Amino acid sequence: MKTGFKKFAAIIMCAIMCISLLVAPVAAASVDKSTEAMYYSVKIKSLAKIITEYGLYSSIDDDPILEALGYYFAEHPEEFNNFANIMFGVQDRYSYYLSADEYDTYFAASDSFVGIGIRFESGFTAGNHIAEIIEGSPADNAGLQAGDIIMKVDGQDVTWMTTAEIQSCINGEAGSGVDITYFRPDTNQIHSKRIVRSEISVSNISYKPLGDIAYIAISRFGDIQTAIDFKTVYDEIKLKGVESVIIDIRSNPGGSIAALLEIMNMMIPEADVEMVSIKDRSGENTSYITDGTGWLPEKLVMLVDGASASASEIFAGTMQDYGYATVIGTQTYGKGVGQYHLEMGDGAEAVLTGFELYLPKQGSYDGVGITPDEKVELGYARVKLPDLGKLTISRGMKVGDVSEEVLGLENRLALLGYFYGAPDNVFDGETLEAVNRFQRAFDLPVVSTASTNMINNLIKQVSEYSKGLVVIDTQLERAIELLSE
Repeated sequence: MKTGFKKFAAIIMCAIMCISLLVAPVAAASVDKSTEAMYYSVKIKSLAKIITEYGLYSSIDDDPILEALGYYFAEHPEEFNNFANIMFGVQDRYSYYLSADEYDTYFAASDSFVGIGIRFESGFTAGNHIAEIIEGSPADNAGLQAGDIIMKVDGQDVTWMTTAEIQSCINGEAGSGVDITYFRPDTNQIHSKRIVRSEISVSNISYKPLGDIAYIAISRFGDIQTAIDFKTVYDEIKLKGVESVIIDIRSNPGGSIAALLEIMNMMIPEADVEMVSIKDRSGENTSYITDGTGWLPEKLVMLVDGASASASEIFAGTMQDYGYATVIGTQTYGKGVGQYHLEMGDGAEAVLTGFELYLPKQGSYDGVGITPDEKVELGYARVKLPDLGKLTISRGMKVGDVSEEVLGLENRLALLGYFYGAPDNVFDGETLEAVNRFQRAFDLPVVSTASTNMINNLIKQVSEYSKGLVVIDTQLERAIELLSE
């Protein structure tokens, strides 16, 4: 078939005009991020259309965009995760992509880790004060206690390190040993223990009696073990005849709805009570109801805050809907949608929002949250300093000095977590060790004296410490007050 030059030119011009109409108007309007995104989306589609309709080596059955992406990520595999998460993020803020390693880290099959079982106190400048010993852990079995102060790990001085650095020294493989040297303020003694690291299971449920009140905290709804641990505690307080219970789900980000449903079923005594309903993308609703085997204490208070989300909001909202609990705290987060976890075959997971969550009476709480029955904010107060004694920067101090200023020096070092013994008015080797710890921590010259520069820095740090705030748990206080009425 023969085609004249004019006709051929007309075809080419027509194609150019069509392409221009597809791209140019959007480009002109690219004034914000969403408009720019639309511009590039249209432009990429236009380029693909050019290839499939006019390319000598292509056809309308080809997908140039997918082919190009495949080649690009073959050359730049490190950029794939970022691209995938942009793609999911465009859908909604709760959808994302995780590689196999990332998924195993963020969604471990069980709540466990390898270590010796200690948690550090964050309130000290030095990071070596033990806040908690996990029950049954290697550290617990070795006799370490909350309040102990780690001095050395495998012979290395850690008194000047941050908590993260000390934790890194302690971490290791299960079955391996680590030497821990620690100071116990109660007895003013130093101990050394070799502790073998092991896998430690951590429960999401914690319980303590507050007089006649049972306090249960749920940190998150992990796997079904969370429900099993809750049942152990709940059965215990039921057998004891406890009539007043506080359930603390503040800062609980949610988790497994299956675990939550098991827990709510243990608590709601009536049968056929709707706990939550789920609506999928087709509009189909599925309701989850109780079997009537639950036990409810006479009085129940639930504590929530702005970090209570998803499953924890279902818990508080449902118990509130039926009048089973009084909810105290602040407005919750407002995540009323759930995600499917879809395996990609290589261990990677696509976490995709796929359903909406509805409370029995309040309905959707997405973007709104749960309004507590009593709004109570946390209280705060300034740090109250004890009498630290006299300390001036008029002169330095050295080993052998005896004065009230030495006592003032040791009191301040002890306050900030650098002096481990009982403060006195004698500058001895123990005082010098504390001085050196402070010097290392603040990048000061490590010398054999407490120089005027070091003392000046110490006074400044105590001043900064005194400006800090301590939290007063007015929410828990109100819960106890309400249950005691």
